[in-house]
Amino acid sequence: IAKHAQENEEYRQSLDTIFSLIQKWIKVTGDTVEINADSTSLESFIQDATEEKHLHKALHCIRTLAEKISGGKSLDGVFKSLHTCVIDIRRDSSLQSWMNDFFAYMKKNLENVGQVDSEEATKQREDLKRRWEALTDPNSDSGRKWKEDVALLRKELRDFEQRIEKDPELQAIRKAHAKFADDLQKTLFNAAATGLQLALDQASWVWQDFFNVYLPRIVGTLKDIPIPRTEFKDPETEFVLEDLDISSLSLLPGHVFIRNITDVDVTAPEHGETKTAVGSLTHIHAKAVQMQLKEVSFYYNDKTATVGPAEFSGLVEVTLPPQGVDVEVKVRMIPSTPEGLAQREQQRGFHRIEHVSARVNEDVSFAIKESNHPVIVSV
Repeated sequence: IAKHAQENEEYRQSLDTIFSLIQKWIKVTGDTVEINADSTSLESFIQDATEEKHLHKALHCIRTLAEKISGGKSLDGVFKSLHTCVIDIRRDSSLQSWMNDFFAYMKKNLENVGQVDSEEATKQREDLKRRWEALTDPNSDSGRKWKEDVALLRKELRDFEQRIEKDPELQAIRKAHAKFADDLQKTLFNAAATGLQLALDQASWVWQDFFNVYLPRIVGTLKDIPIPRTEFKDPETEFVLEDLDISSLSLLPGHVFIRNITDVDVTAPEHGETKTAVGSLTHIHAKAVQMQLKEVSFYYNDKTATVGPAEFSGLVEVTLPPQGVDVEVKVRMIPSTPEGLAQREQQRGFHRIEHVSARVNEDVSFAIKESNHPVIVSV
């Protein structure tokens, strides 16, 4: 965790937020837990003053889901022991002080992860360790009770985790994912060695799962990838887009189609060695690719304008309609003939892109948010 936090600033900030929320939750929920000390529901930890009780309903659904994936094990024991621990912290100022200092120490360590511990950090760690031993001292009534309550909570959580690990349906899901990853790896190796077409024929269901389930998720992550400056120029116009950051990008499951055509050329001379050459054409068609662009900087120059302004700049927002964009790609595997082998060597690859096309629905939403000419924004 510390290494990941060092390499990923967003991950470090997320951990810091989690620690802050836990610290705040312990303080805020103290009164609620005191009132509902005997409750074994997740909703009893949080107040919801609304009539609809959306938050409590959501927590109830989360509990139902958690109990189902643990083979039906009830969470009453977990919540009851958690109630007890929160009440212990609420009633003991020493425990409250230790919790506050512990979370402050953890957040400070996340900021300085990867660095050598300072003398102050070492002292804080030793102080926290010493105070924890005192708080769990079995020779005192409060220490013995706190230690027993924490041990019971750990036991309940450990039992719940073990039930999840042993759940047959979750085990089947894990095995399915592992098998898919193994088959996909073998398929990709086959694609590199024998061509995409043969790999597709050998495990078509792998590709179906990939296009219907995994590819939409992969496409969805592209919204975090910035696109560099893009220019469109011709003798009459000039159009430039900068800071092109995709706000949302999605691919609907079941809207990717793939077709394969295999060509096998067998040459069998009467007095010679029989030769076989294999080639293929792969046709991929993705429908309804949906995308939205927000706050894109643009520059437009009309080189033929004679009246009025010719240069425009500002911010634009583009939203594709639900029909999205249809994309077609045709890839041909270079045949294994003597000429094809020479072409493979020249191109340093097995395939050649023969056709790429994209069709955009006419109902594209195109809104100018800022411009050097205010009249355009009003239009």
